[in-house]
Amino acid sequence: MNNKGWGLKEMLVLCIVLIGALIIAAIIIITNFFSLINQKNINGSKIDETRTYNSMELQMITASQKYIKRYYNNLKEDDPLYIKVSTLQNEKILSELYDIKDAGIECSGYVKVIQKHSEIRYEPYMKCGSNYTTEGYIGRYDG
Repeated sequence: MNNKGWGLKEMLVLCIVLIGALIIAAIIIITNFFSLINQKNINGSKIDETRTYNSMELQMITASQKYIKRYYNNLKEDDPLYIKVSTLQNEKILSELYDIKDAGIECSGYVKVIQKHSEIRYEPYMKCGSNYTTEGYIGRYDG
């Protein structure tokens, strides 16, 4: 810049830089948008982007709460109860859970239920093949 303001040369360079940045940004946005739309898992079926492992664990908790109301009037204090996902599915309280990355992989798991001081705590643990395992998952409670 000089005392007279921007010259034609500076203005053209600025316009070219801004247009270039706009084109690059548009290419990146369009590429990412179409890759999300066309994203497929190994089996070729579309991936449900709205589901998360956390939302599946919340479904496990909700189903366990219904199961506890239906079958357990009194839980023993500090005595954990392990409810398998397969039990919830057999009771028609929970539908099958499939891996969000590959719909061909069925998830399994359990919910640990503990009563402490009249409060019932639910801790879901889930395993979806090699794609996801909840931290603290112990396989012997799932079997």
